[in-house]
Amino acid sequence: MFFPRVAGAIALAALIPVAMAAPAPVEGTNASPDTPPAATPAPQNKAAPPPPAPAPVDAAASAPAPPPVSKIVNSLKCTDYQSNGSLQLDGRPLSFTGMPVTLNISEKADDMVFIECNSQTMGYNSTDSKHYGLLSPVAAPTKECAMVSSLGQPNAPLEIKDCSMSDDSSQMSQTFEYDDQSRVLTFVGRPAPGDFYQTNLVNNDSVAVSPDGGAASKLQLA
Repeated sequence: MFFPRVAGAIALAALIPVAMAAPAPVEGTNASPDTPPAATPAPQNKAAPPPPAPAPVDAAASAPAPPPVSKIVNSLKCTDYQSNGSLQLDGRPLSFTGMPVTLNISEKADDMVFIECNSQTMGYNSTDSKHYGLLSPVAAPTKECAMVSSLGQPNAPLEIKDCSMSDDSSQMSQTFEYDDQSRVLTFVGRPAPGDFYQTNLVNNDSVAVSPDGGAASKLQLA
């Protein structure tokens, strides 16, 4: 009776280490250590919109301005035709005197020269007896000229001033017609075609011209 109880105790003692060495049961077959939660991605800055496209360039507006066109003025072309004489009005001697220098009745006549000059601006063509050009003192041909003080005004005095040798509107103030048969000088005053100015004696002293047409007095080279 003794041996069975001993044997049972021995068997029980053998089972205790085995039970203690056995690991604790694990829930689930694929359990793994705790993993930290996934990090929330940092917010990203939204890309800035592209800059607006530049406005189309107007080629004409951006092009450099062309240089100003210079107007070419031709020079007055004078011929070899000239006629000299003493200046008279209806047989009375004339002289440029005073300040400003105007044409007046005088004791002695000034020596003047008519010089034929062709002006495209004036548009008059010389003939065998009628010529168009400048009236100058003999001492200063084409340097000083007889000219009207003011165009389009009645009884405008004739003065001596520097000649203009540009073929432009300045020729209206200094162009005369000369008739080499009668030796009469007529102030033109207008481009062709047009009535010439008439010559007048003002206050029985000074010579003037008016845009009335006709010839009240005769201005001559005697």
